[in-house]
Amino acid sequence: MIYKGILQSRSLYKRILILTACVVLLYLEFVRGQYLYIVLTVLLILAVFHRKEHIVSKEGVDIKYSLFGMTTTNRWTWDQITAVQPDYIKERPNARVLFEKDAVLRSFLFTPEDCQDVLKLAAKMNPEAFVDDYTAEEQEQMAEEKRKKQEQLRAQRVKAKKVKRKGK
Repeated sequence: MIYKGILQSRSLYKRILILTACVVLLYLEFVRGQYLYIVLTVLLILAVFHRKEHIVSKEGVDIKYSLFGMTTTNRWTWDQITAVQPDYIKERPNARVLFEKDAVLRSFLFTPEDCQDVLKLAAKMNPEAFVDDYTAEEQEQMAEEKRKKQEQLRAQRVKAKKVKRKGK
């Protein structure tokens, strides 16, 4: 099974607007003789046509880049991945999945259902990797406990400061 991550794509009118602005910039830079900026603007034009995909499959974790029909793939195979962790809280209603390879992280966005399927696939494909299988409810409960603990620590600090001030 192949799971594709959620990526925000530019709408057609934004692409046309950026392309128009780049063409105007190219003309102005050519007229002014600023040839270094022409190269930078051409790179900006290429970014308009650039596409990117996040894919998780049985082969591994891929990022596919496409430009004018040419596709390059940056793949991490399952034996290279050392940890997989979901984050249901920060990207609500979706879930972010972090893939770790040594000290490098990749972050993909999925629906909560796809996130659970990706975690099951990761555990199946690489049993040696650490797969954090917390559910959204468990993460919410841990975050609430963390908030309560932080509030207690703040209250203790404030109380300690008041005692210190009274002692002076």
